Amino acid sequence: MTHTIHAPPLIYTQGLERLPAKQARAHFGVFDHRPLMVIVASGNTHELSQARNLHRDLVSKHRQYHIKLLLPQHRQPRLGRLLAGIDAVISNGGYQTVWECRLSGTPIWARPQHRRYDNQFARLTAPERWRTRSDLAHRISTLQRHKERSFNWPNGADYTADIIIRRLTQNTNS
Repeated sequence: MTHTIHAPPLIYTQGLERLPAKQARAHFGVFDHRPLMVIVASGNTHELSQARNLHRDLVSKHRQYHIKLLLPQHRQPRLGRLLAGIDAVISNGGYQTVWECRLSGTPIWARPQHRRYDNQFARLTAPERWRTRSDLAHRISTLQRHKERSFNWPNGADYTADIIIRRLTQNTNS
């Protein structure tokens, strides 16, 4: 018999593993109250180059914000642990980044890329998606510093594992 399990998103880190906002901002060298945006770069060489160019462009045009570039080799600690100190994320819209932003209440503005096994276009909602630099600039102009947010959410991996263990235990005891 087949069973369908509807679980929360599968994420790498638990909500309680998040760094406090002040500590997360310090990771980026940010110690004042200006909003912090992080560009999460990933993908192939061309996409990484696009992220670097976007970072350079945004820093020159939006000096009222802190804008940091997070490259794949610099993802320690993981982005999810730092979200309490981040006011907005700009990314391609990968699964992990999108769900951690949604669960933490961190605005995400993503420019989806074509992936063979990951439909970023289908995952993103219209408010999460940007198409042009002027569209992104408009979203940035509305950014404000976030208040403290709750980061205690269920992890779908733990939830699903618990259900499987319970069902296996029930079948063994039957």
